[in-house]
Amino acid sequence: MTRIIKRCRTCVLLLSLVVSVPGLAADWQDLNANQQLILQPFAERWQSLDTAKQTKLILAADRWQRMTAEQKQRAAERLGRWRALTDEQRQAARKRFRQFQNLSDNEKERIRRQFRKFQALPEAQRLKLQERWQKLTPEQKRKFMERRKQAAERKRQ
Repeated sequence: MTRIIKRCRTCVLLLSLVVSVPGLAADWQDLNANQQLILQPFAERWQSLDTAKQTKLILAADRWQRMTAEQKQRAAERLGRWRALTDEQRQAARKRFRQFQNLSDNEKERIRRQFRKFQALPEAQRLKLQERWQKLTPEQKRKFMERRKQAAERKRQ
């Protein structure tokens, strides 16, 4: 098992080295036809993108090719919603994502369960709950979250 972990670490280190070394940027002509088609919006400025950005885009293009039509539609909708956000909203979303990543696995799973439960509610009920939440002051939201956390801790004991 430790041999596998060591190999994974080595692969990650090699990948990070390739991504970070200047001059290893892919030329546009080196991309396959599907990648060029998907990445067309970046064609004119491709050479000016840093290697890490190019690598990220190539991986995204490859992932896009493997998606089903339904997955592509859902991804396009999410991208549209992301683009519609203001810079402040994007920063807040990134901050929440980083906070979520720092949670324990148990806490992440608890949040995922709650989210699935919320998603399973009828749309009218979800909208009603969202409205109520948005009307709360930051202090009321904080207190509500504290009570929820305490209740979850009591439940675990």
